[in-house]
Amino acid sequence: MVQSGLVDKWRKNEVDTFKQSVFQGKGGGQGEGSKVAVKPLTLDHLQGAIYILGSGALLAANVLFIEGVAQYLTSSHLSTWST
Repeated sequence: MVQSGLVDKWRKNEVDTFKQSVFQGKGGGQGEGSKVAVKPLTLDHLQGAIYILGSGALLAANVLFIEGVAQYLTSSHLSTWST
């Protein structure tokens, strides 16, 4: 697909459509002549990503804690069995 130039054509078409909608006031796919309402991203838009990031951090912290406990138990049992 890349060698046939389809990706470049699609990219060019999307860039042209975006430029027309932003600079000429046309709504891309919303009908001719409609205004484009550009909204800034807020925390409400990113709420799902924040939840996923937090869940991953908690999971990583739990795994780290479990590995530390397992390492501690393994090393303390080995020292008592070897003497």
